Order: sequence, then structure tokens, then C-alpha cells
Amino acid sequence: MGPSLSDPLEDPIIRAQVDRAVAPYREKLSAEAIEEMRNVLAVQLASHPVLSRMVQRVRPPPVVHRSDDILKEGEAAPDDAKTSTGTGGDD
Repeated sequence: MGPSLSDPLEDPIIRAQVDRAVAPYREKLSAEAIEEMRNVLAVQLASHPVLSRMVQRVRPPPVVHRSDDILKEGEAAPDDAKTSTGTGGDD
């Protein structure tokens, strides 16, 4: 997942979308208006239910180094007694 909502512009995907959206207005609006527009767009892209799903669609898939379950953000790992070697803890 991307960076926290505390600063959604830290997320390169969101930052790229915001930069593209405000580009036509850079010569027409003040720096303060552009900054406010950037902040509003970034928060909306990060938090709005529909927009955040759209952002997730353009995000590259995670690099898989090994086959395993991928947990979603906030999801707890299953309580599994096996170690990475596939043996139980009772040696």
C-alpha cells in the first residue's frame, strides 16, 4: 500500500496524478491556489472510496519473491504453528 493519509503526496502514484491534474492551471492560478488544489486532490485520491480504488488499479503489482499469502493492510497474519522450514515447533 501507499504512504499514510497524513501526507498523501508522499505516494508517488498520487503525486503523479495530482501533478498531471494541476499542470494546466500552473500559469493561470496563484501558487497558493495550486498548493491548495494539490492538497485537496491528494486527500481525495487517498481517501475517497471510488478514487482510492482507481489509484490502486494503476499501482504496480507487488514483486513476488516467493509464493505465499499476501495480507491486506490491517489484516492479521493467521496463527500458524509451522515455521518457514515447514516443521512444527516441537523438535
